[in-house]
Amino acid sequence: MDIGALGENIAFRYLLSAGYKVIARNYREGFDEIDIIGIDSSNKLIFFEVKSRLIKNEHFIFFTPEDNFSFSKSRRIIRICQKFVAKHPFFIKDDIGWQIDLIAISLKGSYFYDLKHYKNCV
Repeated sequence: MDIGALGENIAFRYLLSAGYKVIARNYREGFDEIDIIGIDSSNKLIFFEVKSRLIKNEHFIFFTPEDNFSFSKSRRIIRICQKFVAKHPFFIKDDIGWQIDLIAISLKGSYFYDLKHYKNCV
């Protein structure tokens, strides 16, 4: 089971059910990548980084998915977002701009998970 792909699929379904329009998944520029790019109901461009972690024993959780969102990772995410915006300026509305969100998913088996959505986290 690919934990990352499973988490991204869960996040994708969550975003659609929450009313976001997804315009790209796994967008790449060189060595940089962002998991999901979407637009919210106010037409704001939002970049979503998805972090997933398999939790085998809930009583002994040492690391959360959020722990994998490091300073160096956030710098790479900002760089890929700036590259996307430079190539696709028509997605940016001057009065609302764009943002980066984190979706953290704790997998507790094949069908059970906890999802946390951190808005404008970078």
